[in-house]
Amino acid sequence: MERLKDFCIKYARVITVIIVLAIYACLTISNPFFRNFNHDEVHAWNIASNFGFIDIIKLMRSEGHTFIWFLLMKPFTGFSMYAIKWVNWIFAFSAVFFMWRFAPFKVQEKFLITFSAPFLLIYPVVARCYGIGLLLLFCMAALYKKRFEHPVWFSVLVFLAANTSLMAAIPSLALGGLFGIELIIKKKYLPLLILFLAPLSLYIQWHNPIIPFYSVNYVFSQRAKQFFLEFFRYNWCSTLAYIIYPGVLISSVLFFRRNINILIFLMLSWGGLLLFFLFVYCGFDYHFYFFYVYLIMAYWMSPQGSGRSKKFFVTFFLLISILFCFKRVSNDWLVKTYYKETAACITSGLKTGTVLYMNLFDYNVLLPYLKEMNLRDYNGGSLVSFDNFSKIYSKKVVLDYNSLYSRAVRNSYLLIKAGNAKDAGLNFSDKSRFKECGADILYKLK
Repeated sequence: MERLKDFCIKYARVITVIIVLAIYACLTISNPFFRNFNHDEVHAWNIASNFGFIDIIKLMRSEGHTFIWFLLMKPFTGFSMYAIKWVNWIFAFSAVFFMWRFAPFKVQEKFLITFSAPFLLIYPVVARCYGIGLLLLFCMAALYKKRFEHPVWFSVLVFLAANTSLMAAIPSLALGGLFGIELIIKKKYLPLLILFLAPLSLYIQWHNPIIPFYSVNYVFSQRAKQFFLEFFRYNWCSTLAYIIYPGVLISSVLFFRRNINILIFLMLSWGGLLLFFLFVYCGFDYHFYFFYVYLIMAYWMSPQGSGRSKKFFVTFFLLISILFCFKRVSNDWLVKTYYKETAACITSGLKTGTVLYMNLFDYNVLLPYLKEMNLRDYNGGSLVSFDNFSKIYSKKVVLDYNSLYSRAVRNSYLLIKAGNAKDAGLNFSDKSRFKECGADILYKLK
């Protein structure tokens, strides 16, 4: 017994880490959402399964995600689609393990981070590009203090993170930009060249036909109201959140003010993501939690000083971590949605020379499979080319089915969500005029 006691005392830290990670693994793998897929996961899987590298690069303009996640999925496309759940889980688990191994945090801080909503309910469960981005960002944070000893490796991490998702690209480019300035001063040009390549993927994403549409509909006042008053509600913690968020901001400024690089990194990252949500894209939970990830990175990279400013910051850091531990995540991922089958169903219902009327969301999702079709928006404008998107969606489109029916050309079809079909006043008595394709209905107008 004495030997066992001595062993436990000597390796208490290692045993604690093993127990925590084992519990974390069991909870994330047993999550019911781990066994179901949402349409974004399946859509990415179908792209990886059916398209080559060059086509994937082209699709980045309509996808909004960079190519690394697609390339990581490719070797597994010959297996069950559940493979991507395990691949993503390995990345998310590795990020948490990496934090326990290398982050200069106290045990209670690591514990709260591990069992907060983002790390327990979102990133290990949602099989998308965020798990690999999280791991790369944590690697950058761990290497930051030794970046001049390993400038090439740090630059490679920046490049890779910038090519996983916009949420990883924003902080990596902010950190890479600051590092680039330091390299210019030190006249180290090889890693600078790698850093220069990092923004190229962001340029490809930003030259995106969907952005004009979102930019019109998600204006600042509307998005600011939704962002601050609706999206960040945390059950009984919702009122408390409005105290904690300003506290996090103020304490961060005070804590990082003596390390200007970290403060600039955090403000650029927070500001860039906030502007994106307010002016471009509405975002969802797994996007919003990256504000928290950026804060963890800044805390990780900063010198672990002392004094009132640190106590003030750590207090609010722990409060926001506790707040996230009480966040509920509810997603109706109860039905598997395979866009490949949906697209095949739609294609089989169309004939050569037909005109397919569809909305922006359908166009974005089905374009990879229906790119040879004559596609039009609800107002009759051509959707064949990306170049005319800014013209077609320069103002909010309100669908008028009667008007569409009167203007529709011969041999034309309407692609509409099944849930909206009844409200459209379409004639479903003649079953030869429509075909159910998953959650969509392909309806022959004329």
